[in-house]
Amino acid sequence: MSDPIAQRLKEARINAGFKSVADAAKSLSVPYQTYAAHENGNRTFDNESAAKYARRYKVSLDWLLTGRGERKADLSLPERLKQKMADLSQADIDESFELFEGIVEKKLARQARS
Repeated sequence: MSDPIAQRLKEARINAGFKSVADAAKSLSVPYQTYAAHENGNRTFDNESAAKYARRYKVSLDWLLTGRGERKADLSLPERLKQKMADLSQADIDESFELFEGIVEKKLARQARS
């Protein structure tokens, strides 16, 4: 593999904890053949795919595409939440939100007592 973008994509995948191309493709909801071709440099990918990969692997888009800048993405809280929720079912999201609401209610109750 001599394509530097493909090399960075593979590095980002591995560093994000995806041991196989198949696991990454499934997590990204991208067909295996498409993702594998992106990672091995046989097929280029568009900006939308690049942004999706960068978000999933928590790397900066600039680094992924050019090799310049910081490798690690500085994600905002909403982006971090979006990434964490990407693999959850709607039922899991609803349950997580209920737990979060409970934590907030307890904190507000403690503050009111103080």
